[in-house]
This record gives sequence, structure tokens and C-alpha cells, in this order.
Amino acid sequence: MSGSPKYSHAELQRQEQERLERERKRKAEEEERKRLEAIEKERIRQLNVGKSKLGDKIQSALNCLQQQSSELYQQDFSNLETSFQNLLSQTQQAHTETDLEPISNQISPLRSQINEAVSRKRWDETQKQLQAELDQLRFQSEEFLAKFGHISSEDGEKFDSEGKVKAEQALSTINSTLATNDVNQIKSALSQANELVNSYIKTVEANRSQWQKQKMSAESSLNQLQSLIVGYQVDTNLMKWCGNLIPEFDEQVKLAQEAIASENFNEPATILAEVKAKGNELIEKANQAQIDRDKSDRIIEALMKSCKSLGLMVSQPNAEHPNHPATAMRLIAKDPTGKGFIASVLMKGDIHFEVQGYQKTQRGKFSSCDDAEIKLTQILQEMSQYGVNMGQLYWQNQDNNSSPSDGKSKDLSDEDEQNSYSN
Repeated sequence: MSGSPKYSHAELQRQEQERLERERKRKAEEEERKRLEAIEKERIRQLNVGKSKLGDKIQSALNCLQQQSSELYQQDFSNLETSFQNLLSQTQQAHTETDLEPISNQISPLRSQINEAVSRKRWDETQKQLQAELDQLRFQSEEFLAKFGHISSEDGEKFDSEGKVKAEQALSTINSTLATNDVNQIKSALSQANELVNSYIKTVEANRSQWQKQKMSAESSLNQLQSLIVGYQVDTNLMKWCGNLIPEFDEQVKLAQEAIASENFNEPATILAEVKAKGNELIEKANQAQIDRDKSDRIIEALMKSCKSLGLMVSQPNAEHPNHPATAMRLIAKDPTGKGFIASVLMKGDIHFEVQGYQKTQRGKFSSCDDAEIKLTQILQEMSQYGVNMGQLYWQNQDNNSSPSDGKSKDLSDEDEQNSYSN
């Protein structure tokens, strides 16, 4: 038997493999429970933030209503105040971010109702004072202008720039015809302005509503993305094996935030789907890695027991690379005369032996250690008593009479194995 390192491959017995897998499944379920708890906690926090922001918007609109109470009929004021109070109540009772969307969509129409109620009372009061049709038309002109002004210039440019230009031209025409005191011309100008201004407002509100819906959907995807990452960060097994990859997800959060800022509202949902897929892949990889680690620990335990049962003194196993979870574990076994070996157990089940203290016999251009081969073979056979079935012992440059049946010689380094778990 040559003096080169010896190799063997270990496979757990079926019962032991099944036990390890059951244990991993139980731990994975516990880790999943922790992830879900963290996600739910973050979802509730974000929901409360959303409730607070929406509550502030509703309260702002309600304050606006109360400030204009003298300009409204009492019945209109009571109805609108009740509507806003109902929105505040619905906001507090909301259970999900989706529940907040229909509530938010009611604020703008209610503000419009305030303006309409103010205009209605103002119109009624003005009607009592107007004695001539011309004055009535002048008032209508002012109302059209006020109605047009309810849409901010920024929203007008953003959501219907062409309609804004047409409405402004129609309002300018009204001002020109008012100076003529020609009732028919004023009515015609008002009729055209009414059609254009209403169309403009309707278009702006529809486009703004769609924009807000898309923005809320994108923000919801961003919130889910952040919650998902929080869940990953509390998954101890995932962080143990793939923790170096989790910070990459922070860059995805930045990309989603930038997409929202640039109004690319479809991108956050795409990013969320990609992170979910990548996260599931990493979780599966981490679970398999932990199974391999548990399997390696079981093989080390069987090796140590086998050596002791055959009269060898065995050191405690030490990590060859303490800072890497996939490191090989190294132990030393020797008999009282100092003969023995250094064993390096890799994650995948391979064991590398380095024989020490045995006398070598020269055979041709290679040397061998028959006593070492016999001892190692005894140890490998003994390991079956502790739940581990070892493959045939083989080494580089062994002769044809002693080579394993598959004729292959493995030479997997610890560094190669570490890389297989960290990429």
C-alpha cells in the first residue's frame, strides 16, 4: 500500500438518512414559522403607517370642510362631515393595505363634493341678488374659472396637457364675450367652456386615479419586498449558508425605490418576483447544505467510535477552515506506538486519510503500507456498526489488483467543497 493519501466515500444507512431528513424538515418548518412571523409583523407595521398617512389625508380634508362650514348648507355640511368620519372609522378598521385603496379613492370625490356644495350655496345666495341674466352669466363664468382652478396646474400638465390648453382657451373666450354684454354670445361661450372644462376635469381625475392606483401597487410591491428581506434575515439556517448573498437584495430595494421615483410602476412587482424566486432557491440550497453538514457530523462520530473500539486514541475534530460553515473536519487517531493517521472528513461524505508512523514497502517505483491498509479497512468496516456504510478504500497509484471496481480515484479538495456551498 502506497504512502499517498487514502480515500473513502461514506453513505448513511437508510434509517439514519431518513432521520436526518426528518430533523431537517422539522427545523425548516420552525425556520419558516419564524420567517412568516417576521413578515406578518412587518406587514402590520407598514399597514399602521399606511393607516396613519391616510388618516392624516382624511383629517386634512375634514379640516378643510370645517373651515368652509359657513359657506355650505347645514345639511350638506352634516352629510360631508359624516362621510369623512366614516372614512376615518373605515381606515382604523382596515386589515390590509388593499382595504385602504378604496378608502383613499373616496377622498378626492368628497373634496369635489365640498367644492360643489360651496358652489351650490354660493350660487343660490347669488341668485337672490342677481336681477339680470347678465349677472347670472358672469357668475357662471367665475364658477367655471374656479372649477378649472380646482385642478392644480401641475396635475393638469401631467394628466391632460392638451385638455388644459383647450379649457384655458375657452375660459379666455368667456372673458372676451363678457365685455360685449351680448347674452347669446356669453351663453355660447359658457356652453363650450362647460363642455371643455368638464371633459378636462374628468380626464385629469381618471388619469390621476389610475396613476395613484399604479403607484400604490408599486409601493405595495416595495413593502412586500422589504418584508421578504426581513424574513430572510431572521432565517438562521439561510443566513448561515447564504448570508453573504442576502445583502445583494438591498440593491434590489434601491432599484424598486428608484423605479417608483421615476414612475416606472411595473418594475417593483418584477423585482419582487425575482427576489422571491432567488430566495426560494437559496432556502432550498441552505436546507440541503445543512443536511450535508449533519451527515458529515454523523460520519465523524462513527469514525471516532470505530477508531476507539479498535484501540486508537482519537483527538477532538477541528475545523480546517473555522470561518466557513462547509469546512472539512480534521481529527488524529494513533495507537500507543504512534502509528495512525490524520483524517479529513468533507461535507459530501468523502474521508481523506494521511497515514503516519507505518513502515513502507517499496514495490517498483511506488511504496505501500500494507499494515496501514489493513488497519484503515478494519476501521471502515467497523463504522457500519455505528450507522455508516463506507465505500472501498482506494488511493492514487494503487496497483490493478487492489483498485476499486469503478476504477476511479477522487481528489476533491476542501476548498472545492466550500465553494460548492457558497456560490
